[in-house]
Amino acid sequence: MRKFFFLIGFLVTFCFVGGVFAFSNPPQTTPNQKIIGDYFAPLCEAEKQNIVYIITTLSGKTTLGLLLYKKKLEVAGENIDHVHPLRHLGFVFSNQDLTQKTKIIGRVPWNRYVNGFGSPLHLALLQGKLNREVLEDFSKTVNIDVEVIEPMVKKQDWQALVNTLRNSK
Repeated sequence: MRKFFFLIGFLVTFCFVGGVFAFSNPPQTTPNQKIIGDYFAPLCEAEKQNIVYIITTLSGKTTLGLLLYKKKLEVAGENIDHVHPLRHLGFVFSNQDLTQKTKIIGRVPWNRYVNGFGSPLHLALLQGKLNREVLEDFSKTVNIDVEVIEPMVKKQDWQALVNTLRNSK
């Protein structure tokens, strides 16, 4: 019985500390090494399918159950790594089904998902790809006033931004 609890403790520690639920490539060492995609470029069907797969899997499995999907989630994340982070979020939070699924994602997987947007959003800001035009279009897409979104972008409070999207619907 002690071995069982040790194994569970090890798996939980490995998952949460070791970064099992990271769904994109690790942040680059310098901002210029990665180019953020164009916000106005539409998502192709494969990109949409990968985003749907990630949200559906995260919402439909327990935190420990997600271990079985680790590799597939990583591949799906890598397949959309080039997508502008607001295009990704706009797709999720303009789709009622996906928005509802975000609300049932467990705390730990949700936090890992949200934290995965920090580096890409920061890079988009540095590359001038979070300008007023982008923010206005994004706010229309997710049906939240740009005056609510813009202060979070200026403060680079990415977690508040994503959680606002999740909680506003």
